[in-house]
Amino acid sequence: LVAITEGGETSSVLGTVFEALAIGAGVFLMFNNPAALLVEHLERSRQAICDSRVTVLDLSCGPMALAGSTRMQATTSEQLVASGALETIIRRLLGLPSVDYAENFAELLEALETTDARQSIAGQIDFEAQIYRRHGLVTYFAADYLLDIFTDTTERSPTFMLPPFRKSDDVASPRPWAFVKNPCLATSEVWRCGLNRSLRCLEWTLEDYRQMEASEALLANPPAISANDLLKFPVGKEMPDDRAVTGNDAAILVTLSTGGRNPILTTAFHALQTPFACRRSLCVGGADGDWSIPCRLEHSPLEVMSHLAIKLVFNTVSTGTMVVMGRVQGNWMSWVDASNKKLIDRSIRLVSELAGLGYEESCRLVFAALEEIAELSSGSERPSPVQLILRRLK
Repeated sequence: LVAITEGGETSSVLGTVFEALAIGAGVFLMFNNPAALLVEHLERSRQAICDSRVTVLDLSCGPMALAGSTRMQATTSEQLVASGALETIIRRLLGLPSVDYAENFAELLEALETTDARQSIAGQIDFEAQIYRRHGLVTYFAADYLLDIFTDTTERSPTFMLPPFRKSDDVASPRPWAFVKNPCLATSEVWRCGLNRSLRCLEWTLEDYRQMEASEALLANPPAISANDLLKFPVGKEMPDDRAVTGNDAAILVTLSTGGRNPILTTAFHALQTPFACRRSLCVGGADGDWSIPCRLEHSPLEVMSHLAIKLVFNTVSTGTMVVMGRVQGNWMSWVDASNKKLIDRSIRLVSELAGLGYEESCRLVFAALEEIAELSSGSERPSPVQLILRRLK
């Protein structure tokens, strides 16, 4: 088992670690916080880290560029190490020469920091911010690297209080600002190609929940986590018109140099009859896009550097766009969605820090704001409780 948790304290990940140890599996635990700090303050983390049967991979790289968000440095370091380790095994089995992943990653970072790369990224940030200010939608169209973009667009919702993805049968919730689609394949085929296997979701019944002694509230409204539920998010060629409804919507074709100019993808993109207000193209590693990111990307069994390049570019674009739109204060992720205990505590500390108030007073303000927000209609975009409080405090 290779267990990965950015903070090193996620209960479901650590529970899996203990279960794996109980059945005699080899266990690696990867996280991005100082191990000594976790051992000192969290009992479940201490039990896992101090167990001699666990190989600990502490990738702590210091404070995040955006406080409260692990989507950039922490997850990038974990993706580099985990995928590099897996690809190293594959290279040995195939008799391929070894690779210095740290050196390749350093080269990639250097390329992304060149003037040309920065100008392209800045251009895309300004473009997307302009679309959102006009209440338009952005839809990315991709093929081989769709899941990388899917991850970035999914993460934007809790990080910056944006409308989450909505299912195909949901006509009440607001549409997500950004989404990703493959114009060549149906949604089920997109998942099969992206995962190289059929979907494996949790097909739990009500009886399963009862046997697990779930709460009455959970039994009354069990989570929609089956394969059929996941397939209701149309990431394939279905429903393209749902992404062009405001008159200010944009479509962006995403390609990588390692795959060349995918003729099937490009043809399908240009053949779309959807009335997008504007269409653009992003090319990572090449020079034939409206925004071109020059970097050298060589083929490898898992295309590790290509996946990291897409991740880094999209993390930078999506975060930069939110900065431009005022959803970050200093380096504080101040539009956080207080949807669980950890995020409620973070919201309280944000109000305390940004408004100069005590923790207890900030706590009362946050819970009052949450009660107010809960009364809003389900079809409207919810404000961040932190921003609601800060605006009132001027």
